Amino acid sequence: MNVKNIFLPLIVFFILVISASTFSQPVDLKVEFYDFIYAYSGDYVSIVGKLANTGDKNYKDITILVNLYDKNNQIISQEKIVVPYILAKENRYFKKMSPKNMGTEHSAVEITDFSVLTENVCNARISISTNKKYKYKTKFREYLAVEGILMNNSDNFLNNVRIDGIFLDEDGLIIDLNSNIISSLLPYKCGSFKISSPYVDKIHQWLFQVTCFE
Repeated sequence: MNVKNIFLPLIVFFILVISASTFSQPVDLKVEFYDFIYAYSGDYVSIVGKLANTGDKNYKDITILVNLYDKNNQIISQEKIVVPYILAKENRYFKKMSPKNMGTEHSAVEITDFSVLTENVCNARISISTNKKYKYKTKFREYLAVEGILMNNSDNFLNNVRIDGIFLDEDGLIIDLNSNIISSLLPYKCGSFKISSPYVDKIHQWLFQVTCFE
């Protein structure tokens, strides 16, 4: 794991633990990457990562547990992350703020819960385009802002559409994720959004992902 600006180098163990369920264990869900990045808030880090679905099923409520261990292999912290859903053959990104734990020697990630997605999602009904990008400064730091346009290409009213802006480094690895919500989107109408990140010097590209139930 390529740890950025935090703790000692961490030894990462990838563990996949699936809770009891009424269907067979899905071997197609995997946390492909995760990392710890210092947050600008001071006493926190951002746990960021990528969840991959290589199969043909859609899943929802995927719970990812990140365990932090000290030098005696004792758990000193646990962070739970819930990914609302992931479609077949899709990658989904996540981010969770966590208090700094300077005694961390290694970490492990496990998937502890999930279920099959049966609800309809509106991803296919929405198109997203980047309108413009620019940098701006506040009293404390500089930000990169990306503005975009969200288009509802359907006859349906869409509510509470969440747009995640995933910011990637030069290796294509996630370094930040921030979100915006459009509360209501009329049929065949557009909505605008802005998503920012303070990691100006590290960002080389970005992408958008939508979370929306019909």
